[in-house]
Amino acid sequence: MLHDHVSFYLDFRLNCDVLFVSYNYNDLSNKIVFYLCMFRLIFISVLFICVYRSGSSGSDMDDSGSDDYEWISKAIVLLCSNQNNLFASALVASMYYMTYVDKNEARTPAQSGFAWTMEMLNTPGASEKMFRMSATLFYQLHDLLVSTYGLQSSLHMNSIESLAMFLVVCGHGMSNSALHGIFKHSGETISRKFEDVLVCLVSMCEHYIRPIDPNFSTTHSRISND
Repeated sequence: MLHDHVSFYLDFRLNCDVLFVSYNYNDLSNKIVFYLCMFRLIFISVLFICVYRSGSSGSDMDDSGSDDYEWISKAIVLLCSNQNNLFASALVASMYYMTYVDKNEARTPAQSGFAWTMEMLNTPGASEKMFRMSATLFYQLHDLLVSTYGLQSSLHMNSIESLAMFLVVCGHGMSNSALHGIFKHSGETISRKFEDVLVCLVSMCEHYIRPIDPNFSTTHSRISND
């Protein structure tokens, strides 16, 4: 019994040391160690109490004491056999907590993407520099895409902002991360909205970009003489 007490004490002290070290660091791996060690300390404490009760009841063993000792022995066997399952459950619980509960506060940008777009459209000369077209032509293109080719606003992005983002990419070749700094949207949202505008423009091109002779009855001299 003394050997069990010493073993439990050393295991308890080791987990306390690891728990203290991991608590002072905020990276993901140390958070996992912190929660697992905290769970393991609870497990060791329960196991230690069971062993202590079994040792104290051994001196005056009667019928009730025998029943208690048998129950404690079964509890120890059950806890030891399910230790891996309990640790795996603790790991899943800690990952869930760190993913969905322990989050940083959402950032509030000083200027939204729509506000930046309207500022460019209302500033003389800024629309030509950023969107490669005047503000009047920008609104005409936007109204045409909305009314005829299915460009729509979503819950978190206006159709004007979607078109502005598309034109900035085409006019300046900006990357997804650079657009995130301007429009304050996630990379997935930026990619999805870029594709939505692109689909609308491809549909519009079918009505504006077409051959003079759709049957190609004549061959251009540059092609025939090549």
